[in-house]
Amino acid sequence: MAAANGANVFYDIGANVGSWSLLCKALVPDSDIVAFEPLPNHYGKFEGNLKAHRKVQLCKVALGPNEEMRPLLVTSYSDASSFLPLNQTGAKLWNIENTQQVEVPVVKLDTYKAKLSLPDPDFIKLDVQGFELAVLQGATDTLKSANWVLSEVSFHRFYENQVLFCELAAFLGSHGFEVYAFGHSLKCGQPQNQVDVLFRRIRA
Repeated sequence: MAAANGANVFYDIGANVGSWSLLCKALVPDSDIVAFEPLPNHYGKFEGNLKAHRKVQLCKVALGPNEEMRPLLVTSYSDASSFLPLNQTGAKLWNIENTQQVEVPVVKLDTYKAKLSLPDPDFIKLDVQGFELAVLQGATDTLKSANWVLSEVSFHRFYENQVLFCELAAFLGSHGFEVYAFGHSLKCGQPQNQVDVLFRRIRA
């Protein structure tokens, strides 16, 4: 993955309990991890999973285009929680429902990064349940240092007003990125729902 391409600073946006951060540490043991996770019931597991590793910072905030307090809509499967309400398609596909709301702080990544003097990311991972474009709209300066963006993308709307693959690819394209690879869950010749997509910076 990124280890072969010189990445050493990873931003894990939508860190959940730290599984992806652990993968980064396995591939690049001396890497810097800056993780962002707004849901309080994930903090303890994240910290427990990463306690043996140095150079890991957990930021207990959500990212978006504006600074605000906003209700996070928690679902019966907490990994699918989002700022966006589930629609009927998503609820039926995953057999889940919104169960509660938790007010969480939302910050713009560009502002927050400058305030905390966070290191420039080489690699940005996004898994925020349809809110990916909103996160990137608050991170246009931060994007300038990144060479890789890994994002979960959807080909249908499972949340109200969620971003689709074509919209996210167009935004990243306007900021100098191109599609590089699709995740292993892509099934050729079959309708697609979601997949991870790796974007790389276009070099002249």
